[in-house]
Amino acid sequence: MADSSDAAVLLAIKGVIFDLPASDQEMVKQCAEQIGAIVDAAGVCGQLALALVGALAASEG
Repeated sequence: MADSSDAAVLLAIKGVIFDLPASDQEMVKQCAEQIGAIVDAAGVCGQLALALVGALAASEG
């Protein structure tokens, strides 16, 4: 179960996406769907890969 900080992060991300132009919102939606499908198909390995990509992006930012 997600805690309140996870819910706050999700809400903040959705707020940023909401403020994007419609075409960018659609691109984010498509990317998220594709990434989600890949992660789901790969199971635990997909979840680890997603965590790695997120951590790498955060360390570069």
